[in-house]
Amino acid sequence: MKIDDVQHVKHTIPPDLRKPKRSGGKKFDAVLQDNLKAISSERLKKAHVTEPQKATPVILPAIDREEVIARVINFLDIMDEYAQKLGNPNITLKEIAPLIAKIEDKNNELKLLAESLPPLDSMKPLLDEVLIRSSVEMIKYNRGDYM
Repeated sequence: MKIDDVQHVKHTIPPDLRKPKRSGGKKFDAVLQDNLKAISSERLKKAHVTEPQKATPVILPAIDREEVIARVINFLDIMDEYAQKLGNPNITLKEIAPLIAKIEDKNNELKLLAESLPPLDSMKPLLDEVLIRSSVEMIKYNRGDYM
């Protein structure tokens, strides 16, 4: 059903503007492609393109295996001290807070060390395990599980 007159109100758009005028000539695809080619050629003229330089590989110094083991043992000693203090009913959680901060610092150091190791290094699983367990303990302490 076509409605031309709604309660005696005429259309507000003049009849000659109601339908879009079709322009003869190129199709839209052709006009678009021509404009894209013109724009891209202008950008290429304006841009100063240089040849890519060869990237030099970054060589990280080899990490001594004994150093990794020493750091892990040191960290485990701190975690052992934390466990002993946590099990002692005479020590308050406020007294343990500096130890948690120390664990967090050492944890961050070990994370950097673990990231610098090659993915297939035999020490990586050990470091990952230590980092996971210490992170869990920090979360438990900060969440208030030991109150």
